[in-house]
Amino acid sequence: MSNSLFGRIDRVYVHQVKKKKIESNFISEITPTEQDLANCTRLLKAYSKAVAQRNSIDLFRSAKSDIWADIECMQESFFRTLSLNDPHILASYLCNMSMHDATQ
Repeated sequence: MSNSLFGRIDRVYVHQVKKKKIESNFISEITPTEQDLANCTRLLKAYSKAVAQRNSIDLFRSAKSDIWADIECMQESFFRTLSLNDPHILASYLCNMSMHDATQ
């Protein structure tokens, strides 16, 4: 159990463990790196192009609901973050996605 990542033990117990101390430390917010920012810049450009293309196709404009509309409802804060078009905000969100609805 000496193999740990940020203080987390690399084993998962899926059953009740009696009289066993399980190490657990919570990680503070992760700060995005320059590579994270570069990746998010690319993601936002691609997302912007995809949204523009979707909006130009009559099929999507006339549809009341599709799978992406359902996902947008479930993950509102993620899509709100995307719509801000800010790589710093998106990188922070993705680096700490376990704290947000993107992992639902």
